[in-house]
Order: sequence, then C-alpha cells, then structure tokens
Amino acid sequence: MSLGQQLKKFRESQNLSQEDVAKKIGVTRQAVYKWENDKSYPDIDNLIILSEFYNVTLDDLIKGNDSFKKKIKIDDENYVSFYISFILIFVGICIKSSLIFGLGILLPIFYDSFKKMISSIIGEFKSITKGN
Repeated sequence: MSLGQQLKKFRESQNLSQEDVAKKIGVTRQAVYKWENDKSYPDIDNLIILSEFYNVTLDDLIKGNDSFKKKIKIDDENYVSFYISFILIFVGICIKSSLIFGLGILLPIFYDSFKKMISSIIGEFKSITKGN
C-alpha cells in the first residue's frame, strides 16, 4: 500500500475530510490531496505530525512504500553532503586553506564520485587487512 493510500485510510477511518486534516496540521487542503494521491510526499516534520495526529507510528505510515523509503534515503545523503560541505568551507575559511575551502565547494557537485572513491578505498583497506 502506498503512503498516499495509507494516509487516506487513516483519514477516512476518523471520518475526516482533507480540509479537516489540513486545518488540524497546518497545511493546505491541496497538500493533503497531493499526499493522498501520491503526487508528492510530506516532509519528515509533517510525517511526524501526521503520525501523532492519526495516533500511529511512522513505520505504520511508510511501511511497504519502497519509493518513499528511497526518497528519504536520497534526501538524507543530500543533507550529509550539505553538512560536510558547510563544515569544510567553515574550516577552510578559519584556517585560511583554499584546498579545504575548495573541497567544501566541490563536495555537493561531486558527492557521488567522492562516495564511490571513499568506498573503494575502504574496500581496498579491508581486503589488505583481511590478508594479514
């Protein structure tokens, strides 16, 4: 069952309209409509509010919805990239290192390449240490 179907099921089980839900959680009726018809997904803050409003766990809301789980994972990776970049830029400015500053600027652009490179290095390290 998709996230939209889950949300609609929980709303209807409480005999609420989309307008009722929208007013109670502070979003537009159109947002609720889009969520229930899988045209968009609520952000994590709204998911938490919805789970509390319907008195269900987050797991109950997203269980079985692989596309939404993948979206959450991708968003989490993008945030990691952003925070690491921010830290590198800040450190680069503080210690006046153009190399570190440059890495902070380039990381979001080349995040997938950096991730593959680091995974490869870790894999090589593991294979070397297993051999000893």
